[in-house]
Amino acid sequence: MTGIMIAVAGGARTIIYASGLYTVETNTVQQSPVTGSTITTGFVTVTRNWIGYFLSPSTGSISLGIQTSNFSGSGGGSASTVGRLWLGDNAAAGNDAAADVTASGNQTVNAIFNLVQGIYYPLRVRWNGSYSGGSTFFGSTSSGGSISFLASGSTDVTGTIFYNSAANGF
Repeated sequence: MTGIMIAVAGGARTIIYASGLYTVETNTVQQSPVTGSTITTGFVTVTRNWIGYFLSPSTGSISLGIQTSNFSGSGGGSASTVGRLWLGDNAAAGNDAAADVTASGNQTVNAIFNLVQGIYYPLRVRWNGSYSGGSTFFGSTSSGGSISFLASGSTDVTGTIFYNSAANGF
């Protein structure tokens, strides 16, 4: 016999799911809805990743998306935010170029996915923000931004987002 052979023992894969998505940077579980925001002074960059699974509530076409916003404070501060979403095989790697959905600035972007009810699909949501504060006499300038994950147009994703508590993610 030539080639490569791999044998896999039988048995079911055990995955323990719990509510929410696992936040990589803070080692905590984010409950529904999945949102993030920040207001800051000076210059700072923020990257947050949420990883876990999306449980499809039905079979067929389901809209998943990202809503991002920039807002500026007094004194000329500015913000730049970009949100990305991956569903399925690309979620583990989180390669920006392979994102299924990308939204930037004050934008809402959705994609339609053909899913099967009851299947847990790997999910990653990433938010990148860059903030540059302006200057005022009292130094009170601030800027910020936000991100929200949407399923069928709603931020209420209770019962559809989960993480693997045994592996803290995928």
